[in-house]
Amino acid sequence: MYIRRVYLSGGGFAAGQTALNKIKRGGSTMNQDNQKTKNTHKPRNTKSAQRKKATETILPTVEEAKLSLPPHLELLPSDTDETPTLIDREHYGTTLKVKHGHVYTLRLGVHCYSGGLATFRDDCAASCFIPATPGTEQYIIGLFFVPEIYPAKFMDVIHLKADKPFRLRYIWGSAVLENNNNAFGFTIGNDSITTEKDGILIYEKDIRSQIHDCHRVFFDVLRIQVEICPVK
Repeated sequence: MYIRRVYLSGGGFAAGQTALNKIKRGGSTMNQDNQKTKNTHKPRNTKSAQRKKATETILPTVEEAKLSLPPHLELLPSDTDETPTLIDREHYGTTLKVKHGHVYTLRLGVHCYSGGLATFRDDCAASCFIPATPGTEQYIIGLFFVPEIYPAKFMDVIHLKADKPFRLRYIWGSAVLENNNNAFGFTIGNDSITTEKDGILIYEKDIRSQIHDCHRVFFDVLRIQVEICPVK
């Protein structure tokens, strides 16, 4: 994977930093259970354990890991975020001028690259923050956590603007994980959505427990719908 460091201008990242911090807290839980297991299961220092260790197969130093993220990601610099954030510069920060009273369908994630496979699997976590504060500009942030690159994360941002101040109203039931290559969709339940004072947080991290063992979920984007409400 080729990663190039870029610097972005304007207030898009600054406006969304608070929301990003809300979402990334959830991603930090992905490996906690694995870390606890590693720290609490240590082999006893006995002759039996030593003989077993001596006969164990030595794993290779280098292993191949299949990863379908786009090969041209860029690193988004930040003075406040301690973990790397990867973006697709071609689509990151897409700006859309909106009209009051209209409903818009928005897609956050990887929009064009497939490589024959979907970008994210059902062991990945997807999240989105929809601000509720009024303004003439709104930034909707999506974050995706992939085990192979954790604690790094992939981020996408959509910038909405209008001539007059507006609020965003999330259309409940509209959050769906979609695949760019087919019409499949995995609906995110309302139990994965939290209403906060300054916005709505969507965070789905447990897809595997919601599907049958013989099924798999592959997706590229998180689709949501929002209504543009005028500020009275």
